[in-house]
Amino acid sequence: EASGFVAIEHRRGTFVRRPSRPEILDLYEVREAVECMAARLCANRGSNEIIVLLDEAMFAMADAAERGDGEGYSAIDERLHELIMQGAGNGPLADYYRLLMQQLHRGLLSLIVTRREGRMERSLAEHRAIVSAIRARDAEAADAAMRTHVQQGRLELARSEERRVGKECRSR
Repeated sequence: EASGFVAIEHRRGTFVRRPSRPEILDLYEVREAVECMAARLCANRGSNEIIVLLDEAMFAMADAAERGDGEGYSAIDERLHELIMQGAGNGPLADYYRLLMQQLHRGLLSLIVTRREGRMERSLAEHRAIVSAIRARDAEAADAAMRTHVQQGRLELARSEERRVGKECRSR
């Protein structure tokens, strides 16, 4: 309950809690801080093996985007971000990231965002910038590229919410 995963209602029971859209958008702000730090640390600390794995993930991500495979793309996206966390070499940061992603229901959010017209291609370009900066060991550029990526995801999510609300208002 303290982590926000369940709600306990007296005399009713325990229920899985889904965060509201405003809460999700707030969590994205926290995600930005966590993932930017991870990208920066990965650029400084990531091993050559991590770089190879990031490049392999990018290849698979490009293939999924080319095929229009949103589910496959989302799974690879999740793997890529986990690799960046691993490359950061900071256990508590990685633990916090995983808790945050559970709160955000990352898989569901990724699918919502990647279904938007052209989002996979934009996301792919953002990921390429992140991995390129990490490969170049440029912590500042990795931070900036990750910031852009997370902010764009948050904007896409906010836009999808605005459209959903607009449709509901028009149907009334």
